[in-house]
Amino acid sequence: MTPEKTYLICATPRSGSYLLSYGLTRTELAGNPDEYFQVRDFFTWTERLGFKAGSFLEYVQGVINARTVAGVFGAKIMWDHMENCFSVYPNKIPELMGKPRHEQFDHLFNRPRYIFITRRDKVRQAVSMVRALQTQIWQVWVDIYEAKAQPAQQPYFDFDWIEGEYWNLLKAEQNWRDYFAASGIEPLTLVYEEFAERFEDTITEVLRYLEIDLPPT
Repeated sequence: MTPEKTYLICATPRSGSYLLSYGLTRTELAGNPDEYFQVRDFFTWTERLGFKAGSFLEYVQGVINARTVAGVFGAKIMWDHMENCFSVYPNKIPELMGKPRHEQFDHLFNRPRYIFITRRDKVRQAVSMVRALQTQIWQVWVDIYEAKAQPAQQPYFDFDWIEGEYWNLLKAEQNWRDYFAASGIEPLTLVYEEFAERFEDTITEVLRYLEIDLPPT
């Protein structure tokens, strides 16, 4: 299956990308954007989506086939996915070997559009990251209310850990900006603090950017 429209949400952890993905999925117009390209989760996704893959290309095609809705496929990519997945596996596909990353993406995802989400308050983002790593609770309403999960441990203040995550997040975000600039990509940029204040309007803005027809009001 070749989707009519594809897009990639480019993000860093705790930037609001889950909220954005949730909102787009709920429209039933924009696919099911999720983190399909965390290497350690490949087997989990093949099991969950019910397909087998003997190569990375088969994996990508299997995910696209399973998660395209109304002709639209979306995925969420963190910078570490770029380093751990996309710096390795596309180069094992003969026709993609040695090509620039954005050209590999054009081939794999049928010329995707890019959405970049950033969080202005990096200190809060770093604190949120450390808290999630400590408790292993990443989405409160999913992990607690649906799964009835208990925190792996109670969160505690660790300045050095927070500072380390702060610099990691800054570096990852700059890597995204450098990638866009080097590739000639002008993504739709969303700021979490603004997005959270105008959730529905932002979802509508994204649908229009993707040229997805909105239902009549």
